[in-house]
Amino acid sequence: MKKSKSVHGPQELPLIGSVPSFGKDPLQFHVDLYEEFEGYAQYSLLGDPFVSLHSPELIDHVLVKHSSKYIKTIFMREKWKGFFGKGVITADGDEWKRSRKVLQPMVSRDKLSKYFEVISHHSEDYANALKDGEAVDIKEDMMNLMLFSLVKVMFHTELDDEKVKRFGVLFKQCIDYFDFGMTLPGIMFEKLPTGPKTKYLNSIAELEEMVKVLLHSDSTGMNMLTLLKNAKDEDGNPFTEVQIRDNILTFFIAGHETSSMAICYTLFLLGQHPEEVKKIQTELDEVLQGRTPSFTEINNLKILKNVVNESMRIYPPVGMIGREAAVDDVIGNIPVKKGTNIIIPVFSIHRSAKIYPSPLDFIPDRWNDPELENQKYDFLPFGLGPRVCMGASFAMMEIYTVLAVLLQKFDVKLVSSTKLELMTSASMRPKNDVNIMFKKRVAR
Repeated sequence: MKKSKSVHGPQELPLIGSVPSFGKDPLQFHVDLYEEFEGYAQYSLLGDPFVSLHSPELIDHVLVKHSSKYIKTIFMREKWKGFFGKGVITADGDEWKRSRKVLQPMVSRDKLSKYFEVISHHSEDYANALKDGEAVDIKEDMMNLMLFSLVKVMFHTELDDEKVKRFGVLFKQCIDYFDFGMTLPGIMFEKLPTGPKTKYLNSIAELEEMVKVLLHSDSTGMNMLTLLKNAKDEDGNPFTEVQIRDNILTFFIAGHETSSMAICYTLFLLGQHPEEVKKIQTELDEVLQGRTPSFTEINNLKILKNVVNESMRIYPPVGMIGREAAVDDVIGNIPVKKGTNIIIPVFSIHRSAKIYPSPLDFIPDRWNDPELENQKYDFLPFGLGPRVCMGASFAMMEIYTVLAVLLQKFDVKLVSSTKLELMTSASMRPKNDVNIMFKKRVAR
């Protein structure tokens, strides 16, 4: 990567800046920046200024100490606003604070224990339907499993299976558009009525109609829709229909897309490391003794936790965190103008040899070092600071539950390529299939 003579960053083309390199592979582009430029790197896309932050001090400035000066990026606010509206992911300022305060109790420990029952039930059903020696595309299967589980968590029994499937199809079409927006054509022709954009807008319209029908249904049971309908802020004001719609879809992507990808990557890695599978199974046998895991037991599986941490280190479900400067500021000694885009390259940090010895090797035992998990700026699967993912505990519960149920019953083996071609937008996903063979365990 050639260095610019005028800024601390790469040499760029006139007008379009780093669009060719970024559009070709955003993850690798930021890996190259991380390895080449100490502390930070500056670049531009179509005239818009960007700064990629590499050091803990600079990351702390933006995500923690001066987080109020930074808002979600224009990419998220504009390109995703049709999907998220002003849900808690995209909202800023007082609106974000109000939503966060109202929504936080919905992922409290007592609520998670109820959601666990749904996730556990669907995980058991999935495991029982697998055939001995069957190979499946775990990427698609986990998306579907999380889809059905999360819809039940959000809506209880208000959607039949066909509508759930349709919900998933529409959701995938939206994600496809987010992916398109990270490519060279998507960046260059963002404002034009391209085929992907038209399909996306149609999907959004149909999703909105489905949610509108649910909002006017007599929802019953302990589910997120009922909780949102009954929620009130500290002034006693209920959420509007628009706010409920926006946060329902926000919860959907936060609890479905990222969790399913984390499970997919973990099984991808375990499918190549039978010795790590055996370690997990030994722990499961000792703790559960053949029983279905309980909510308390799921959170006390140390070996499984180490494996998931290592998986999320190598393949973080969210590969980059983005912010935008809401005011002029100085980050360290870097002056940034209002409107500057800030990137925290999680994927690059997690794979840094400066932080993790043999960073591309799958070594779950490295997490036995208690200091490692305390290095909060070096391990960012859920972000950091006031806007750390509020659904992190919910996501981890989903991941642990599915893996515990599957690995208690099956050995796993990867039967597709050991190389993944990755793309990132709403989450970091593999382009290629991830085929896992499930072989029933012999009697213990």
